[in-house]
Amino acid sequence: MTLALGAAALAACVEDRLRSGPPALTIVLDQLLVTSPDTLTGTVIATDRDGIDSIWLTVDTIRVGEEGFFEAEFNSLFSFAIPSGKAPGAVIPVRFEARDVGGFVAILDTTVNVVP
Repeated sequence: MTLALGAAALAACVEDRLRSGPPALTIVLDQLLVTSPDTLTGTVIATDRDGIDSIWLTVDTIRVGEEGFFEAEFNSLFSFAIPSGKAPGAVIPVRFEARDVGGFVAILDTTVNVVP
């Protein structure tokens, strides 16, 4: 009986444990090229087994946040107005951020380009 308990204890020591870490982020843009004016649309997804505390999406200089309500997945459509006056060739930054209940933060940066 002692040998079986020792083997079980040893197996517990070498078994991989799930470690907390930042949320996994996905952003799907419906278009990579926009005009000015235009509307940028897409979907954001944040997953974390510990739960999502909050998310933020920034397009150009406009930042919007939402509560994650400690759910393991946050999934939402978005729509941002691209104002007039952006020159063709301009690059508009898009940043998706999420924080889990443990305080880990993940950031995903991308861009869209303005075309004539």
